[in-house]
Amino acid sequence: TAEANARVTVTVNNATYTTTADGSGNWSITTATLPSGTYSVIATATDAAGNTSAVGTGNLVIDTKAPTVVLTHSGSDLIVRDADTETITATFSESMTATPTITIALSNGTSIIAAALSGSGTTWTYPWNVPAGSDGTATVTVAGSDLAGNAYAGTTNLVFTIDNTAPTEPVVTSAN
Repeated sequence: TAEANARVTVTVNNATYTTTADGSGNWSITTATLPSGTYSVIATATDAAGNTSAVGTGNLVIDTKAPTVVLTHSGSDLIVRDADTETITATFSESMTATPTITIALSNGTSIIAAALSGSGTTWTYPWNVPAGSDGTATVTVAGSDLAGNAYAGTTNLVFTIDNTAPTEPVVTSAN
């Protein structure tokens, strides 16, 4: 904000912009398109009498890149069975703005859709209890947005094999 109706001069990325504060002192500018990064902002206000304020400074952060994610799990392999619990961890490349969600699509047609993960910042977990009677596969995907609102749009997933079928009994023969 600035003094009401003051002329505000703002410099961002070596480009200077001028605008006028409204009657409440609010003002804004539209910059040229800036790539992702952090930029220094310098601003001054000049009132109708020609008095110029001290320099105000700050940073402008532009984030246009979607986050990436790495999915891991607590088991030693991707083979599970009824009643197993796998802790699935999603580690994003940057902090998420809200709780990301997880979807687990089972090959038998049932799914866990958009369940909330627990955690904060870049690391989120979900304890998955493998449901009974679900032989086949389970594909795990996640969704979420970073602090700038860029949605994760990747295709990273985990594919578990759910195997509840006991092997056939061995055949024992004598060697004469």
